[in-house]
Amino acid sequence: MANEFDKLLRELFRQPKMALLYQLLHDEIIKVVPLAPKVQQMVTEKEGDTVLEITNAEGKQYILHIEWQSTNDPKMALRMATYDLWLFQTYGLDVQGLVLYVGNDPIRMKNNLSFYGFHYFCEMIDTKQLDPDIFLDSDDPDEIVFSILAGVQSKEEQLDIIQRILHKLQLISGNERFIFQKGIGQLEILSLLRGDNSQQNVIKEVSKMPVTIDITKDQRYKQGLETGREKGKLEGKLEGKLEGKLEVASDMLKKGLSIDLIKDVTSLTREQILAIIY
Repeated sequence: MANEFDKLLRELFRQPKMALLYQLLHDEIIKVVPLAPKVQQMVTEKEGDTVLEITNAEGKQYILHIEWQSTNDPKMALRMATYDLWLFQTYGLDVQGLVLYVGNDPIRMKNNLSFYGFHYFCEMIDTKQLDPDIFLDSDDPDEIVFSILAGVQSKEEQLDIIQRILHKLQLISGNERFIFQKGIGQLEILSLLRGDNSQQNVIKEVSKMPVTIDITKDQRYKQGLETGREKGKLEGKLEGKLEGKLEVASDMLKKGLSIDLIKDVTSLTREQILAIIY
């Protein structure tokens, strides 16, 4: 499941997110350019999570390489050093390596590597050290959802943040219901990083929201049902054909339908649906 968290976070932050960069760099940034995360050297290829070319107010350009980590990896510094050297060779710019730890356990990874005159250091930041209000004030749905991982939250604070996330997602999504539904799916996955109770709180708060009551009147709902019927015909009987159900669920997710609705249509479990979202 750790790979699913890492994959989701890579996708959320593939494009520059200024609220996050503000908290990480404390630098006056005037330009950010996303770079290809893959670097190939001879027959070996490596892919990073988030790679950006930063230009600050003084005109200095450098590469920011962020790795999202949901577990403690004893070889993290070695992984970072290897990739950062390749980035330096490829782009010819200074490289700042940074690990963003999103796990719930205390961070225990070593942030440096040294041998025979070689010295490497990368900063490691626990997202619980970040201010959730910065992300909640953003108008970017990806950053809003990310606030579930920021700050050291008591049970009461976490519930308040979940409510604020859902309220803000409603405000910025307007009539684009699929944006709201996509945010809910992302929130359900990321909330697991803060424990099962956190996800249950998300599900409970979503169930209270009026946006889920009249979904049968929504065009995407009707499209999802029609997709289910068409896929069912192509795959044979939907019941008993897991592959067909997963394809139907995937199409419905792309249309922004809720996980609860997809469960009703496909009879898949919540865990099966979450496993294919990203």
